[in-house]
Amino acid sequence: RSVSIARNEDQFNNRDTFYLPQSLDYTTAITLPYHFNVITLTYAGLHYSNPSRIRYAHYLKGFQDDWQYVGDLRSATYTNLDPGHYTFYVKAANPDGVWNEQGRSLEITILPPWWMTWWAYSLYGCAVLGMLSGIYLFQRRRWLLKAQLTAEKREADRLKELDAIKTSLYTNITHEFRTPLTIILGLTNIIREQFPHLDQQQIYKHLQAIDRNGNSLLQLVNQMLDLAKLEAGKLKLDLVRDDIGSFTRYLTESFHSLAEQKSIRLESIVPDKPLMTDFDPLRYQQVVQNLVSNAIKFTPESGRV
Repeated sequence: RSVSIARNEDQFNNRDTFYLPQSLDYTTAITLPYHFNVITLTYAGLHYSNPSRIRYAHYLKGFQDDWQYVGDLRSATYTNLDPGHYTFYVKAANPDGVWNEQGRSLEITILPPWWMTWWAYSLYGCAVLGMLSGIYLFQRRRWLLKAQLTAEKREADRLKELDAIKTSLYTNITHEFRTPLTIILGLTNIIREQFPHLDQQQIYKHLQAIDRNGNSLLQLVNQMLDLAKLEAGKLKLDLVRDDIGSFTRYLTESFHSLAEQKSIRLESIVPDKPLMTDFDPLRYQQVVQNLVSNAIKFTPESGRV
């Protein structure tokens, strides 16, 4: 017959009555907003001779598990109904106790609040995705910044190490200037002081030594220039195919006079069979000369290289 509805914030003082727009026989469903969650449904069965002996039972599907037999009570009240779909069933028994199992039913829909609607959940999902995206982007920027700082530190360490290597190379090369310069100056003093007493063969021998050490100085200068080219990435190999064994023997022989000054025995052990390979004569010469000169420099007198 009618539905009495109370707002959830005040079940007793703020009560509205929702009357069906037409007979229950023609009304199959009603829809209520979420804040009307206390509902009283009234009903009545017709028996003209003895209406007071009519018995009732009702059942709210979705809220109750079984029929509620309430005697002659003609109303059903439900409180704190959650948003959702319910079906109210009611049936009656005549004074003889015969139940009308067909009864009547009413579909009741309580709408969810706006913050529980699908579009609200969509907004929640978008907000969560946005938050996760923000966290990911923030972490990604941190990772990239950390990787950048690590790369910059690695590059700084590499440049520092490279500077140390270059400084060591320049220092070693400049120290190498002392040996040929000392030999050249010593031979020129010998020629100048002993010139009247020297024969042509001795003078020629001294001049050869001066020429050889002068070439060594030139090669040291070229090495310093090569370091600059190497730093600029412009140093390239000029490969030729030749006998690297005989070339090694030739390079070693040029240090015999320097070894003799320290009474050092200098030997070059190279197979007699030609060792044909591709190499850059100039770069290989620099390598061998650096190795042999350093060996002679750091070998004590009467030693062996």
